[in-house]
Amino acid sequence: MPVLPRTRGAARAERKRRRDGADMLAREGNRVAALALLWAAVGIDPTDFVSHRRLAATLAKAGDVDAAAEEYARFIELLRKQDDVRGAAHELAHALASFGELPQLCAAGANPVPLREVANALAQAASAPPAEIVRLAASSVSGAIRGGAPPERPGADDVPQPASRPAVAADPLTRTFDGLAIRIDAMDVRCVGFTSALLGEGVSTIALGTALSLAALRQDTVLLVDANWMDPSLTREAGLESAPGLAEYLANTADLGAVIQRASGSGIAFLPAGAGGSARPALRAVSSFLTADVAAFQTVVVDLPPVLAGELFVLPWATLLDQLFVVLRESATPLPLVRQALKKIAIAAQPRIVLNRTAAPSPDIAATIT
Repeated sequence: MPVLPRTRGAARAERKRRRDGADMLAREGNRVAALALLWAAVGIDPTDFVSHRRLAATLAKAGDVDAAAEEYARFIELLRKQDDVRGAAHELAHALASFGELPQLCAAGANPVPLREVANALAQAASAPPAEIVRLAASSVSGAIRGGAPPERPGADDVPQPASRPAVAADPLTRTFDGLAIRIDAMDVRCVGFTSALLGEGVSTIALGTALSLAALRQDTVLLVDANWMDPSLTREAGLESAPGLAEYLANTADLGAVIQRASGSGIAFLPAGAGGSARPALRAVSSFLTADVAAFQTVVVDLPPVLAGELFVLPWATLLDQLFVVLRESATPLPLVRQALKKIAIAAQPRIVLNRTAAPSPDIAATIT
């Protein structure tokens, strides 16, 4: 029997209460009671990413590294049974980097899918510049939309042996995505948007990565909306520039079911920008879209244009979204312009800041995705 949205929300709130109680007990030095609450949170939903990570971290801090590794192995096996190979490989990479070659982790990575090879590939991909990550991620989504065949699974002879641990690279960008997803989930909000003061702050990268992380965290399909009619990079990278999308739907010239692109296996449903236009989107149309038209989606992530260049496009969304995030590129965005952008949207929303610490993409890389 499917879990109703209200029931799912109540379970999420109960898990959060137990995690918060565990944090308080841990700060007081009562790790035994904290662990009991975290085990209870995992018991409410064994697939909950936040409870799993908190439990493993608390076990490790208590000195029981073997139990922490066993918790990772349990979660990895659960993801594997759900055919979430990417999520399982990501967890394995994180566990190996944290705890090293423990038997539980070696066993989790060896059979029956070579998760360690996938984990290594994910770590290498994470070191790519932001523009390249957008291109790769959007290409994978568009490939699924177009019905591309899934990659073949290697045979048993291709499974790497436990002794051959891959080098796990630092993964700051993926940590940013996962951290934002955890933050959004803890806030228990449904509709979030990402904007910036200026173009080139990495908003589309952050929106896409956070949507993917939220899909994995909440174990549900996330609707990713390209509302950046000034520079619809997500739509462009998905190869959907000429496809009808958000603009046509808000103008009542296209059916919603016909314009949402569903990428099987990615956890993302994508609504391209469409033809766009110079008119400000009607507040009533945006309100109906978020509250009723896409009510089937428990999570909606909206990629918005920069405030200073596209104020008329941003404000209707900022008024209605549960939370707006403003992306700033570290040591690049002039502070006076940041203040100006925040002042413009203050009347509509109380935004939170996301600091993008990645370097701006080089001209050569940018040229490959335009």
